[in-house]
Amino acid sequence: MTSHSAVGCSLLSECFRVHIRGSGARPQLSWSPPPEDSIKINVDGSSLGKPGHAGIGGVLRDHTGAELCCFSKYAGVVDSNIAELLAIREAVEVFLASRVRDKKLITESDSKIAVSWVNNPNAAPWSVRNIINYIVNLRSQISKSVVLHIFREANQRADFLAKQGLTFSQSLAFSAATTLS
Repeated sequence: MTSHSAVGCSLLSECFRVHIRGSGARPQLSWSPPPEDSIKINVDGSSLGKPGHAGIGGVLRDHTGAELCCFSKYAGVVDSNIAELLAIREAVEVFLASRVRDKKLITESDSKIAVSWVNNPNAAPWSVRNIINYIVNLRSQISKSVVLHIFREANQRADFLAKQGLTFSQSLAFSAATTLS
């Protein structure tokens, strides 16, 4: 039976580091690695309108923080919510195609809406249900998978890759030679 429950991230502090500078200052958030038995993929979507030209990006990292693979892709003319969902879909596809697909998967996005729709498909509008259902079906092939919201400050690499995707006419994926099959 597939479980989509939290993968070693029961506490906020386990999922990313919080640095506080002085009293009363807003916490500074940064990316933190997943547990040793997990892979973390940070994703982002970027759209230049509602709808507008969009790009998606993501980075797959292991428990040491090493980048195993990243992607940057033009996503067509869509709104930002669909771009975020397409980034999550692409991340799960990349994970399933990789040699590390036997590990637990933590997918992080800075879109609260996309994360809530993936975690509660019945709450998603009908217009995105095909994408959501496809993501749900992909995740059913993973032993443990969780999709979490993170703050933008902890998602800078994925944000950069999504913005780069706006400039491409083709998909680009970069990987370490030993990561993808």
